[in-house]
Amino acid sequence: MKIRTKLILLFLAIILVVAAAIALERDFEVKRLAGIFALSRAREEIAFDKIVALRNNRLEALVSDYTFWDEMVEFTKTGDKEWAAENIDASLSVFNVNAMWVFRKDYTGLYSFWSLDEDVEDLPLSKGAISHLFRNSRFCHFFIRVGKNIMEVRGATIHPTADILRKTEPQGYLFAGILWDEKSLRELASLTGTSVRFASPNERPVPDTRANIMSGESGFLRQFTGWDGKPLAKIAVSFRSESIKHYNLTGQTVFFVFGLLAAVSLLVFFISVVHLVSYPLRLVSESLKNKDPAPLAPLAKNNDEFGEITKAICEAFEQEAALEAANIRNREAEIQEKAILENISDLAWLKDLENRYIVVNGPFAKACGRAPAELIGKTDSDIWPREAAERYVADDKEVIFSGKQKVICEPLFSADGDMSWMETVKTPMFNDKGEVIGIAGISRDITERKKSEEELKKAYIDLKETQHRLIQAEKFSALGKFSTSFAHEIKNPLGIILNGIEYLEMKLGASDNDLKGDLDIIKRSTLRADDIIKKLLKFARPSEIKLERIKPQELVNDTLPFFKYSSPTGEIKISTELSVEPMEFMADKNQMQQAIINMVMNAAESMANTGGQITIKAYREGRSEFYFAKPVCVIEISDNGPGISEANMSKLFEPFFTTKSEKGTGLGLFITKLIIDNNKGNIAVDSKLGRGTTVRMIFPLA
Repeated sequence: MKIRTKLILLFLAIILVVAAAIALERDFEVKRLAGIFALSRAREEIAFDKIVALRNNRLEALVSDYTFWDEMVEFTKTGDKEWAAENIDASLSVFNVNAMWVFRKDYTGLYSFWSLDEDVEDLPLSKGAISHLFRNSRFCHFFIRVGKNIMEVRGATIHPTADILRKTEPQGYLFAGILWDEKSLRELASLTGTSVRFASPNERPVPDTRANIMSGESGFLRQFTGWDGKPLAKIAVSFRSESIKHYNLTGQTVFFVFGLLAAVSLLVFFISVVHLVSYPLRLVSESLKNKDPAPLAPLAKNNDEFGEITKAICEAFEQEAALEAANIRNREAEIQEKAILENISDLAWLKDLENRYIVVNGPFAKACGRAPAELIGKTDSDIWPREAAERYVADDKEVIFSGKQKVICEPLFSADGDMSWMETVKTPMFNDKGEVIGIAGISRDITERKKSEEELKKAYIDLKETQHRLIQAEKFSALGKFSTSFAHEIKNPLGIILNGIEYLEMKLGASDNDLKGDLDIIKRSTLRADDIIKKLLKFARPSEIKLERIKPQELVNDTLPFFKYSSPTGEIKISTELSVEPMEFMADKNQMQQAIINMVMNAAESMANTGGQITIKAYREGRSEFYFAKPVCVIEISDNGPGISEANMSKLFEPFFTTKSEKGTGLGLFITKLIIDNNKGNIAVDSKLGRGTTVRMIFPLA
């Protein structure tokens, strides 16, 4: 095919490319217009929502102000209709509200006022519905049907004026409503510059078609929900943007002018190329075809680009012979490198700076489950799982940037799914200028050595654990014998003292208040001593452990009904965060419930005067320092109480140690620790003064 023919074809191709570019540019303009269209619609929606919010502020203000009022609290008790006529009925016109309802604290209706023609004076809510609305909040917002129209209703619980935060028990409930009818929709459309109407229940938003985008027409829906959260009604809002329509017309004009200029420019370009390029290209083609620089002689004297091309071609002919000799030497070197790698039993490979494999041996390819030739040019992300590939790339970058060898001990999962421990040595490769040009790697299987090390480590830890348990068992045995003997010697005298105190209380007259107070102090101290004796006897005669599979989520949920705490100055709340991940551990369920109760009681008692939050969590932990980095189940109990001082942290699990003065026996944490140990678990406490305390009970997964 002649050069002229090729240039004609090239010109046609350029025309097609330019046409495609113009079409793409037009498509881009349409997409940009769609973006402007979407932004315009978003602005219209925001403006519409703000105007609706301003329109309904009066309803929210009325409900908030009238439910934070001592006189309203009194009205819920007296039902004074004269007061209601002066204060409630009159407020409807002031706030432009159409209806108001007042309910007593038992959810029965007390008062209602209706300023509309429709006969719907009663609020269509049951007692259960009102209770549901205020279960989690002191305010509510919903819509109801009023004939063909709908009414927006806001409600709130009634509290005394002094209760700023509405923490006291509600004294009643107040609801107020504003009607949404055709008139209000017309007013809203006038304010927003849009068209607003009631939509059918099945109506969907208008799609963003190309025709709508070009014309600037769009709309959106707003859905109203009832008290139960279910859809009740919809309104449709539509608008038209003249600026988008004008922008589209301008874009079409620019598109036409640009196309015309492009066509003229391409024609001039084609004529110039045919005249200036056709003849020089024919000479260059003849020279390259015959591998002879002689035809290029007429161009050698030129100072233009073709003169430079002629010189470059002549130099290329001269370099070709030198390159051929160099290629022969390189092929011989590659053969030698492959021979060395194939004779190594370990995994071996070479990589370039782009993390591509340039040479691999047979063992490496076998570990990957592929042929060696398939791996050439591949990267780690093409061969290994994502996590492993990222780790290998990070090691390679460290070797490249540091220019130093790195030794790594890491797991390797073969194509068969078998896991082996490998000792990998990565070494940087340098060129003659001292620059890093790649990485050489060798991996040796050390699985057997790793197993031996792990077995030795496990045997050592098992020995230490056994030694610790033997020492603890000896201590508990001695303490148990002492507790039994001590308890029986003290319990009988305590009983005599209690009987004597009760006898004296019966004999004392009404005027002996001082003596009665002293006897009460003696009685409380004696009962506290008796409680300590009972716990010592319970410790001395521990119950038999009945191991069973326990799901931590069920354990926590079954234990929650046992406790509920509150304090004079603040309420203690108990919340749970239970993982949905399935997991089980082996333990005695009754003893575990006792341990959780002990921990929650300790947390609650520490916050008895201030109130606070107790959180119970159950989750799986992938690696635990207590069980050789194996997965475990964790039950965590945390509070935001006063915390424990550093000096007391080391004494927490000692028997009879307590920070509760007369209220504590000092055996709760001690018995909890004993329960956890007997059930093959571990317990850890983390606490700082002023930041609360966290207790973690850790068990190996079953």
